[in-house]
Formats: sequence, structure tokens, C-alpha cells
Amino acid sequence: MEDWDEIDRLIIEGRRIQAVQAIRAARECIIPDALDMLAGRYALLRATRPDDLTQSDEDYWAGFYS
Repeated sequence: MEDWDEIDRLIIEGRRIQAVQAIRAARECIIPDALDMLAGRYALLRATRPDDLTQSDEDYWAGFYS
């Protein structure tokens, strides 16, 4: 998906809600699917760009209920 650069930026900035909105707009999907994609993309970024994600997983997802 060509919009991953923008979505990755949102994820790295901790803007999870905006990332879900961007995923939904790009993929025209329902919220549960967008949440799954967010989690998958976060895991990929955590594995491939760990220096960009400065918070622990626990801190990153704190207060985010899906």
C-alpha cells in the first residue's frame, strides 16, 4: 500500500487513532480490520526500525483500548 509512509509516521509519533483512520481510508475497511493492520504494522516497525519507536510496547499501547 502506497500510504504506508504516512501511516508509519503516525504510528511512530504515537498517533494510533489517526493511523487507524488513515488505514481505513486507504484500505476502505472496517475498524476491526484496521486495528489488526495497525498492530501488524507496529510489530513490523518494531522489528525493522526499533530506534524510531522509543517507548516500550507497554507504554505505547497504554490507554489504547480496541
